[in-house]
Amino acid sequence: MLLKIQRDIFDCQFGLMEDLLLTVEKKLTLINNSIQKSSDPESDGLCDHSEYLIGAGFVILQQQLHESLTLINLPPKNAFKLGPLFAQDLYIAEVINSCANYWKHEPEWVGKNYNQFTNHPKYTRDKIIKYANIALASLLPQTKDSFKKNIIEGDEDAIYLFIESYPLSQIICNTNNNNNNECSFVGLLQHVRDWQKAVFENCEQ
Repeated sequence: MLLKIQRDIFDCQFGLMEDLLLTVEKKLTLINNSIQKSSDPESDGLCDHSEYLIGAGFVILQQQLHESLTLINLPPKNAFKLGPLFAQDLYIAEVINSCANYWKHEPEWVGKNYNQFTNHPKYTRDKIIKYANIALASLLPQTKDSFKKNIIEGDEDAIYLFIESYPLSQIICNTNNNNNNECSFVGLLQHVRDWQKAVFENCEQ
């Protein structure tokens, strides 16, 4: 819940969210260190573990975004198009929201072909593919062309590549507000604060 006293914005829940998210961050740091030392982190299960924790972290942030709008008369779909950008015309808040939805619902989609997706599941999956494509183009420019396969409808190889590419890990590395390409939530905390400020500024107009 956001409160504004004079020019300062206060978030009654931010400290609780930050404490929980940094607990996830500590575990993620340990896994990232193990990945660096492993000769085959994917076979060791480290990449799956990291992706799982990152998904949980996005859900924590998503809850905070919605909590911030409790006393504000602004629909989430409009609020999420404010604040810091992920890429041109794409906002960090909507990326957080989509990543959280993807992590929560991805188990429901196992075994389904792309053409079986409709409505919100299709929208969420398409968003994640788009964000991961942008992230890969930034982090690993040489993979940009091959990763475009992911948006081809009905391409089983493309869907396999998408599933194996750990999209949430790629996305967070492109949103963490530093140049180290790290899987970290620290930068996203500042993005959330900047988003909250943008929401208040929008409501005052």
